[in-house]
Amino acid sequence: MNKIRTAAVAIGAIGLLGAGFGTAEASLIATKTSSGVINSATQAGYVAVPKTGGTVTSFKYVQAQFTVPSVPSCSVNTDAATQEVFVGGFSVQLRDTCAFGYSLHGVNTCISRDQVFGFTPSPGDTIRLIINATTGQETATNLTRGLTQTITEFGCGAGTSAGVLTTANPGSGSPAQTVLDFTQVGFRQAQVEGNTQSAPQPLGSTAWNVREYALKGPSGRVDVKPEALLTGKFTSAFANDWASPN
Repeated sequence: MNKIRTAAVAIGAIGLLGAGFGTAEASLIATKTSSGVINSATQAGYVAVPKTGGTVTSFKYVQAQFTVPSVPSCSVNTDAATQEVFVGGFSVQLRDTCAFGYSLHGVNTCISRDQVFGFTPSPGDTIRLIINATTGQETATNLTRGLTQTITEFGCGAGTSAGVLTTANPGSGSPAQTVLDFTQVGFRQAQVEGNTQSAPQPLGSTAWNVREYALKGPSGRVDVKPEALLTGKFTSAFANDWASPN
C-alpha cells in the first residue's frame, strides 16, 4: 500500500473540483509520503502507519467521503471494484460488481463478519464512510438522500494502520478477476485519529507516516494509482485514477 509525490499541486490541476470538492478544500497542498510507491495486487490509495519515535502507535478512527461513480460497462461478470475506509480489522466498503451492482458493507475481519447496510446508493450520490474502532461502530451515510446507518461490532479495537483505498479482488483461476473501470474516484474529508489524539486529523498529518499504493493488475500493468495526497489544516483529499485497467 505505498507511493510518493512531492510537487505542490493545485486541486483544479488534478481534477478534484470536478469530483465534487468544495471551496473548503481549496487551500489543500500536496503532502510528501514517507516512501516510494508500493505496487499491490489488490489496492490503490493512502495508508497511515506509525513512524519511528512518534507518539501515535495505533489508530482508532478513519473517515472519507466521495461521489458514487457511474457504473461503467463490464467486460466480464467478475469485474469488480471497492471504495473503502479501514482501520485495523474494521472496513466500511462500497462494492460494485459487474454482476450485482452497488452494495454497502461493514466488515469485521477479527470475527469474520460481513454485514450489508440497509440502503443502496445510486451514481451521483455523495457517500461518507466512518469507522470508530474504539466503540466498534461502522457508519455509512448517503449525504445526498439523508440516509445513515451504523453497525456496531466488537473484537477489533485500534489498529496499526488506517487508510482510504480502492480495492479489487485478484480472484483465482483463469482469467483472474479484473478491476472495474471507473476512470476516476475523488476522495475528500479524509481524516484519521491516532491513539494519543482527541480529535480526527488529516490523513496526511505529520503525526504518522503515509504510504502510497498503486494497484497492479493481472497483466502486470498499473490499473489504478492515486494522485497527490492534498492536505490542509483539517482534512486531506486525493483522486484515484484508472491508468490502464485490465
